[in-house]
Amino acid sequence: MTIRELADALHTNRTYLSEYIKATGNGSFRDWITDLRMEYAKRHMLQHPGLNITEIAEAAGFVSPSHFTRMFKTREGVSPSSWRKTQGGESSIS
Repeated sequence: MTIRELADALHTNRTYLSEYIKATGNGSFRDWITDLRMEYAKRHMLQHPGLNITEIAEAAGFVSPSHFTRMFKTREGVSPSSWRKTQGGESSIS
């Protein structure tokens, strides 16, 4: 999804939407989308422990498992597999 597609769906313009996202403290549109994908991936890992990282990355909309793993390590400080192990099956993500 692009910012233009979202703006069109919301019947607003791209510039206004971009400024709104920045003003609400979510960074850029790309950062906001990545945050949403990461939260989805974390929930998905906890809810579907049988899925592998490739399946999680694909379900969350990442281009490749390696890109997902890089982004996850950057944002969470650990690999997706390590993060899932430390969660111990506890569903702390709503």
